[in-house]
Amino acid sequence: MAANTLITVELDQAKLREVQQMLREIPREMPKILCRSLNDAAVHARSQAVKELATELTVRQKDIRDSLRVRKATYTDLSAAVTIGDQRIGLIGYAARQGARGVSYQIHKGVSRDALRSTFFATMASGHRAVFKRVGEYRVGPRSSGKYWSKWRRQKIMELRGPSLGVVSEDAPAIIERVQEESLAYAEKRLDAQVALILGRRSKGSAA
Repeated sequence: MAANTLITVELDQAKLREVQQMLREIPREMPKILCRSLNDAAVHARSQAVKELATELTVRQKDIRDSLRVRKATYTDLSAAVTIGDQRIGLIGYAARQGARGVSYQIHKGVSRDALRSTFFATMASGHRAVFKRVGEYRVGPRSSGKYWSKWRRQKIMELRGPSLGVVSEDAPAIIERVQEESLAYAEKRLDAQVALILGRRSKGSAA
């Protein structure tokens, strides 16, 4: 499953210089606390993105969470990210309902539902439940009487899928921007706490 970057968590150069100056006597601690702070912020951003997107989309939080991954920062790459997969979500995940003529679904909350004729719910032997459509064709042939016969040639049923979360999240730029900003503020807050903790321990050690 390919993944695209949804949220990037990295600190600006001014903040990095500030921390470098504060830890100038113990520079080896800097990469460690930078990675820890960025990764904590990325995990936080993922949780916030799940909650925020769930307010706009009909998809369950579990399905949103399964589509999001955290790419951690390393000593050689001081940036973390939340990535989003391009795997399409089963149509059943979009608030699907069975109607008289087929299944209807809804992607965005507050938007009218769309319906697909000749579709139905089914549970496979494995327990997997989804929306399906039977794929087949009509065969038509002549009768001796001059009329034509028709016969439905059934084939396998096909599971229907909706768009990927990566596609539908493009309709919520305000949410992504807000989570992006919150993640950067969270990273700086975590970093300040880490620096204060290290300097505090160093001060106590020197006093002893």
